[in-house]
Amino acid sequence: MRYKALNLPILAAFLLLFTLFSVKPDDRTEPVDIIVALDKSLSMEEEIEAVKRYVNSRIVDDILQNGDFFLVISFFGEAPVVVSDYVQGEDHKEQIKARISAIAADGDWTDIGNALDKLRAEVEKRSAADRNKTLLLITDGKHEPPPDSRYYTQDGSVSHEYLETASETLKEGWKILVLGLGTGAAREVANQIRGEFVQTPQGASSGEIGDAVPDLVGTMEVAGAASIAPVRYNGMSELTLSVATELYDEPVDIDISRIGLTTSDARQENLLMRPFQAELPADGKLTLHIPLRFSDRFEPGRYEGTLELTFASKEHFERELQVRFRVNTLLQNFWWLIPIVVVLLALIGLIVWKVAGGKTVRFRLSVEESPLPKGKDAFTARGAKPLYLKESMDIIDVTDKNTAKSVASLSVTEEGGLALFVIKEDRFPELTGKPPKNLIGKTLVIRTESGKDYHVGFLNTG
Repeated sequence: MRYKALNLPILAAFLLLFTLFSVKPDDRTEPVDIIVALDKSLSMEEEIEAVKRYVNSRIVDDILQNGDFFLVISFFGEAPVVVSDYVQGEDHKEQIKARISAIAADGDWTDIGNALDKLRAEVEKRSAADRNKTLLLITDGKHEPPPDSRYYTQDGSVSHEYLETASETLKEGWKILVLGLGTGAAREVANQIRGEFVQTPQGASSGEIGDAVPDLVGTMEVAGAASIAPVRYNGMSELTLSVATELYDEPVDIDISRIGLTTSDARQENLLMRPFQAELPADGKLTLHIPLRFSDRFEPGRYEGTLELTFASKEHFERELQVRFRVNTLLQNFWWLIPIVVVLLALIGLIVWKVAGGKTVRFRLSVEESPLPKGKDAFTARGAKPLYLKESMDIIDVTDKNTAKSVASLSVTEEGGLALFVIKEDRFPELTGKPPKNLIGKTLVIRTESGKDYHVGFLNTG
């Protein structure tokens, strides 16, 4: 007895642990609305059994939780409601599955517009407006409303009125999926109701259908505006956009295979250099930085256009994005060279100033015997650029050019003085040895070509 008593606590703990690990964890804490519009027309006869098994196993068994609103409409020429209820336990799920299993592909016509009308009325009557909603429309894509339907067209095309009704039915924020069974004809329907299109091959099994359909509960949207960086000289740029995910059980793989661009001036089929892949968090936000390359058909300037995203993955977010961007001019491409050029020009200017400018000496030339006119006797010597004393027809003057009349050159010294270098020694009869180091304040005797001696003074003018 003691042995059994001692083991009762252990047995209880074991049973508790077994119970905890046997119960499937409920990762989703908020209820959602899942709406299935199932084509039950005669053309669905071969696919209907696989579709029902998919809905019962993948949606009812695996996805639906207590409190979720589940709506199933089986449509043909009419659109009867199969299920419209809030899920309440496993027994309720079995009842739902039995109703779905009873659906038969025996209906005449295929009136998708009427089905969406019925869907809208049922959702507005039963569901809360603020809950996440997913619509899965399953059809072989043959839109064939009866002649008495307001959506009837003689050629079987989707009418303009149908487009308006669909837009009213599927409100902003819905996740809309269109499953085309064995044909791409349903793609037109997906385009009209702004939904994602997925397709299965002819005769697909319930497992193949499940593999093709994206996550029904998880939602994904572009958070904020998309932006394109200024396009550089080589056509390179980058698309930045934030994607927010919600209600996924695990991280989501995204594969963008193409990004097209249309503006009023140009069209480029694909801006991607290679497919872009990313892993998005299960319930969070991620900013994507997608490299782009523009063709040379985009001239420098500002553009507005629409990006078209094509996905290779099952999971999609918004497929069309409005963007504004700029293609840089040559100057905008190399703006970083501007400060470098400014610095280089400043250095060159400094060098020129040092060589050609530098220190300056202002002086006035005083010729006792033949004075220069007032205002024309003042000169400025700059840096290493020499001036020249010249004598012509008994007039002594200063010029910046060396000619046959030049008798000496004048240059600024490092100390800021004015130095003289003799060109014609016979013109300086009283000069013996080296000339003065600084002429300022000095007077020299200069002999003219006619033999006259002039007294030439160099007076400082500041």
